[in-house]
Amino acid sequence: YITFLIEADTEVILTSTFAVNDDNWHLYVGTKTATTMTLFRDNAISLGTASSPAGSCDKAIPLLIGGNNAANRWSSGLFGAAWAYNRALTAAEIQQLSLNPYDMFLR
Repeated sequence: YITFLIEADTEVILTSTFAVNDDNWHLYVGTKTATTMTLFRDNAISLGTASSPAGSCDKAIPLLIGGNNAANRWSSGLFGAAWAYNRALTAAEIQQLSLNPYDMFLR
């Protein structure tokens, strides 16, 4: 399962409804705006949304990709790449990343 967790004043967790075990490459994107968290897979297919915690993420808590330190859970999968942006990507940008993952470096 893919989990997108944001911790600010409160913790919000968004989890996919299916396991990721098909041995295929996938693009997963979690976005956070002022009011909404969204989880996408591949061609901007929304896996779910949740109300976003207000404000910025807690800078005292490290960014973790592939793990949850508090729950002591870590991914056994492989990550081809990881990016962090200072804004939420649009659905069109996520779709373009799915088609050509390195296109965002050309902008």
